[in-house]
Amino acid sequence: MQTVISALLGLGMLLGSAGGLVQEGQQAQENRRMQQDDDGQRQVQSQPAPVQIEATSILRVRGEATAAAAPDRATVTIGAVAQGRNAAEAQRSVNRQVENIVRAVRVLDVEDMVLQTQSVSLSPRYDSDRGRREPGAPPVIIGYQASNTVQVRIDEVGMIGRVIDAAMEGGANTISGISFHLRDDSEQRAEALAKAAERAREKARVLSRATGAQITGIVEIAEEGTQAIPFHPRGFGPEMLAARATDPGAQIEAGQIEVRAAVTITYHIKVENGEF
Repeated sequence: MQTVISALLGLGMLLGSAGGLVQEGQQAQENRRMQQDDDGQRQVQSQPAPVQIEATSILRVRGEATAAAAPDRATVTIGAVAQGRNAAEAQRSVNRQVENIVRAVRVLDVEDMVLQTQSVSLSPRYDSDRGRREPGAPPVIIGYQASNTVQVRIDEVGMIGRVIDAAMEGGANTISGISFHLRDDSEQRAEALAKAAERAREKARVLSRATGAQITGIVEIAEEGTQAIPFHPRGFGPEMLAARATDPGAQIEAGQIEVRAAVTITYHIKVENGEF
């Protein structure tokens, strides 16, 4: 009897221990489930909200324009070429010619005339026929050639023809580099820039209307520079010397001075649905 009671007591204790283990297992599972739920909530909260991206792009256009005006300054290069048996003789000869040229030009008494030496040169002259007469013979100097040129600048543009005629009467046998300019082209540069910018803007308006894009702002305005183009009459050189020798006083047309400008404008544009 006592043995049976002892056995029953042992079985009860065993069942009690087993029940405790089952409860502990259930509690651990519940704790893990709660931890997983908390981790999931934190993960959802840490994800950023969706970003609404608006389709934007740029439109770059370029405008060019010119502004013109009558020139108020003229320049011409006049001078002489002379030869001599030796260097000193050639140099003296060309110096006399240039002195006569300058004196004849100054007699005109043109206001604000500026004369400046442009170039001076002296070089030997060789017997070009000796090589044919004596093959292999070294070149032989037979004389020297000297040249001297002077640039004349005047602001009375209409007098440039008289300056050239006076120089020729004084002994000039070279004429080159005649050109017309503007003393101050700032007004024409501003006008050309304004026109170029307006043409760029007009291009942007046409393109935005044609594509359905909306211009929302300016990213950049870039000036590509302005340039004044001097006017150079044609036919100056030996042909002009011959022509003016037979018809002195012929009018030289000054033409027009063009000032060119270019502007590039970059715009922000808004595009519906991200495409044109």
